[in-house]
Amino acid sequence: MKQRLPFVVVSVLIVMAMLLGACAPAVKATVAPAATEAAATEVAAVEPVTIKVVSFLTYDENKEGAEAAVVAAFQVAHPEITVDFQLLPYADYFTSLKTWIAGGTAPDVASLDLSMLQEMAATGSIVDLNPMITADGYDLSAYYQSTLDMFQNNGGQFGLPASYSNVVLYYNKKLFDDAGLPYPDDKMDWATFVDTAKKLTKDTNGDGTNEIFGTSRLWWPYYMLFNGATPFNADATTCTLTDQAAVDGFQAMVDLTLKDKVAPSANDLAAQDDWHMFEGGRIAMYPIGP
Repeated sequence: MKQRLPFVVVSVLIVMAMLLGACAPAVKATVAPAATEAAATEVAAVEPVTIKVVSFLTYDENKEGAEAAVVAAFQVAHPEITVDFQLLPYADYFTSLKTWIAGGTAPDVASLDLSMLQEMAATGSIVDLNPMITADGYDLSAYYQSTLDMFQNNGGQFGLPASYSNVVLYYNKKLFDDAGLPYPDDKMDWATFVDTAKKLTKDTNGDGTNEIFGTSRLWWPYYMLFNGATPFNADATTCTLTDQAAVDGFQAMVDLTLKDKVAPSANDLAAQDDWHMFEGGRIAMYPIGP
């Protein structure tokens, strides 16, 4: 692995999709015919409507407040619309959506991850947003095209990205300072990363096991991507997980724990997860992303 670490890879976390069943049709304004050139245009009043919006809880305790603020701002801008906003546990979320859809009580809008959205698009459980995007002249230029493409199915746009995040590297300044090492920067390549992690890994009490680790492991796809590999070819017709670049990426991930011993093992993580180990000063570099 000679690739520079791309800790700026953009990946979608959540997409907002409209579900069939409870979606209220748009209310069209009607204009009264002008009696004279000076007559004022009269627009029919828009009837109040309530929509149900659901999302899921995550490890981020700030999510609930942030999404509630968005709902509040929307209702100020659209006082004729009341938003019934609900946050549900992620473990039960997809099952609840399926149950609502089957019973004809689906919410109007829901947060979905990529796997959820593609399954629901394939089964006709969510609607194609393209007709509404076209009718409203909605400008999609604010979105990265790659994030829009991820939520398409057979030419339909079944969701819009509500949030995305980068892969980033947190690091403990004190551990770097104690070791006399420079802080990571955007020039760090894989070899430098592993070498730095080795210097930061410590057996602090001499019992033969490491109490402080140089790093932790990300989810497996990132190591393949770091090495320039992808899970499928360009038109997604062939799986490329056995290509050498992908295999080398997976091996680099495994080596962090089994060969270089700079990342905690499953046994180490059984007692405490890696995020809390990082918070407690037991992991020096913590890569994290969606």
